[in-house]
Amino acid sequence: MSANARQVIALMESLAAGGDPPATELTLLADLDREDLQQCRTHWASLAAESRERLISRCGELAEENIDLDFTQLARMALDDPEAAVRRVAIAALWESGDRHVGARLADLLRDDPDESVRGQAASELSRFVLAREFDSIDATLGDRIVECLRAAVADPIESVDVRASALESLGSRSLPWVETLIIDAYYEDDRRLHFAAIRAMGHSAQERWLEYLEDEAQSEDPELRYEVASAIGEIASEEGVDILAAMLEDDTVEVRAAALASLGEIGGDEALRILREFAEDASEELQLIARTAIKTATFLMDEGGPEPF
Repeated sequence: MSANARQVIALMESLAAGGDPPATELTLLADLDREDLQQCRTHWASLAAESRERLISRCGELAEENIDLDFTQLARMALDDPEAAVRRVAIAALWESGDRHVGARLADLLRDDPDESVRGQAASELSRFVLAREFDSIDATLGDRIVECLRAAVADPIESVDVRASALESLGSRSLPWVETLIIDAYYEDDRRLHFAAIRAMGHSAQERWLEYLEDEAQSEDPELRYEVASAIGEIASEEGVDILAAMLEDDTVEVRAAALASLGEIGGDEALRILREFAEDASEELQLIARTAIKTATFLMDEGGPEPF
């Protein structure tokens, strides 16, 4: 047995006894080889459910803080946990993985998991695989299988609204006629969650055709919806959306104005830069900082070079 495997065993025994090891010790669970992973499997059931959930959650946070830490093997193991809460945080911990085996497993969870929250988390995390399929950067057979699983979830009349909405959002980046039909159907739904999902899917699609819908929604009385509209226009990243966002800089809600500023930065172009610079002159300190960040983003996208505007 390797020295690292013995350390992994000691760590798992400590966790089973209710210990709360520091982050430096949890790094032992990154980049697990076959022997180390087997030790984790052997001791996994001895941990309380709360400890298993907290462990995966902490490892996910460490991976976000340090890109050199890879807890994929541990999180994949936790996808088979009997507790839904553990499976859910395991899915979240895999947020950066483009591994084909992860994509296939998430599709299985979306289709078969008995817990609604797990299915919803799986539907959300499949979005990157749909985008990869759109750009032909994953195996077409797997990508199509994932897309079809999401399509089935959206169309399932007995599936929860949250899962259906998450699946629709993930499908947004796939440019197929039936995806557009699903978006339009959800847009005209009375259910608020599905309506929001349609707005987000429009943004994920990056298609200018949705700007007329988003312009109408920019007049909504719901500030949360207006926020989503501003973000979606930024995702579409068309200069045709600049005038809509400029009008949204007068919104009564500061979060909406902030989203509009960020989206103007994502679109870039001379007009967006002019609007951002004018806004920054008289903005509050909070919004001025956001505007300056947006100006830097727009400037970078335009590849102007030279000193930064501020």
